[in-house]
Amino acid sequence: MIDASASIVGRASILADDLTVTGLDDLDSITSAEDLADFDIDGLDYSSDMSVYMKRASDYHFSIGYSEMVSRTENSAVIYGGRLNFHKLSLDRKLTVLTEDGDSSVSYGDYFLSRDVVEENIGLDLGVILASKYYQMGATISNINEPEFDYIPLGDCTGLSGTDLNTCNAAIRLADKGYLSLKESYKMKAQMTLDFALKSKDQAFSLATSFDANSIKDPLGDKYQWATASISFFSPTALFPGIRAGYRKNMVGSELSYITAGVTIGRRLDIDIAYAAENDQGASGTYFSIGYGFMF
Repeated sequence: MIDASASIVGRASILADDLTVTGLDDLDSITSAEDLADFDIDGLDYSSDMSVYMKRASDYHFSIGYSEMVSRTENSAVIYGGRLNFHKLSLDRKLTVLTEDGDSSVSYGDYFLSRDVVEENIGLDLGVILASKYYQMGATISNINEPEFDYIPLGDCTGLSGTDLNTCNAAIRLADKGYLSLKESYKMKAQMTLDFALKSKDQAFSLATSFDANSIKDPLGDKYQWATASISFFSPTALFPGIRAGYRKNMVGSELSYITAGVTIGRRLDIDIAYAAENDQGASGTYFSIGYGFMF
């Protein structure tokens, strides 16, 4: 099998910092309401490293996979398989100090769309399936070699001036306070997924479930460990679409629970949607996917 995809994720957060006000010495000389009315508040100077901190990860992903049946009996078969995942991953960060009056040399549009620094690495997935007429069970370990990628570093102020220099110095001060790391990396940790499915005699209906044995983090640091259950109907004719519905829950992190639904048209075109209502943490989510499969 071959597979290609492109993805981008991003997040913006506020890094709070102390507010310093200078020019308050003149208040010591105020002795009456008239003096207070004449006080020039515009003469006060405010300074703070309070900033908007944004992270973005974009990935061009291409995979090649192969599977082979290694054992077969009258009622079942064992299939081993593997997949090489070629990643071209761009990890970027941007800091904007909220008290700065000038403009950075990098716009937000450039930030989200640019891929100036790209790292290439390969991930390896391995899996095994025991397939029978009425059931199927399997296990997959993704990213066995745990490829690692580096974010663009912060804190190198060489050659900078103006707003960019002030922002760079602010990043160093915020790092000293523990708000961020000047150097940061992302490792695609290995994850094992266990699958089990029951199938009807004609293979048209199936009831499936899967569970991630351990949690992993995405490039932004969000944790994922999915547990899923679904029921599906595979149409025996291309004139009638296949349909499916299910439930999936993230066992860690946001702990969102999604209701999912999908159709397969012409046995090739897959359309899926999912919705998660707001949970106790105030998080909610929606998902949409469309894909077309080729057989060769």
